[in-house]
Amino acid sequence: MTEVVMQRVLVRHEGRLAMMATVAVLVGVTFMTIGLRGELALVIELRAVRLAAMVLVGVAVAVSTVVFQTVCANRIITPSIMGLDALYVFCQTALVFALSGFGFAGIDPRLHFLGNFTAMTGLALALFLPMLRQRFDLTLMLLTGVVLGVLFRSLTTLLA
Repeated sequence: MTEVVMQRVLVRHEGRLAMMATVAVLVGVTFMTIGLRGELALVIELRAVRLAAMVLVGVAVAVSTVVFQTVCANRIITPSIMGLDALYVFCQTALVFALSGFGFAGIDPRLHFLGNFTAMTGLALALFLPMLRQRFDLTLMLLTGVVLGVLFRSLTTLLA
């Protein structure tokens, strides 16, 4: 591509990005200010924490999807299609089921994170490493991920 064409493409994308950022800021301001009643400082502080958490989760999901697609060299595949989100929800539901709500709430957050990380990594490696060792068949991997996602969602529904 020539320099002029690349400059036009860049300007067009910058405009779109600025428009999306403006809309995101407006949505954030609306979330922070709509229906304010009572102790304004407390309400705004609570909403700011929630908004920051939502933005952080959104960025984390976007980055994880791009990393996942880059590692698999496929633009279609996502952690959700592979059933990893269903696996996480199933692990959480199984913990609540096994420990009851009070036992689950009493777990140290660092230990909870470490347990989640270990379980998710171990199960993902156990499920997908044998497929990657033999031959990288993307269709088989996608199908396995979709089927396991349905299985984990069904087990979650059973336990809930």
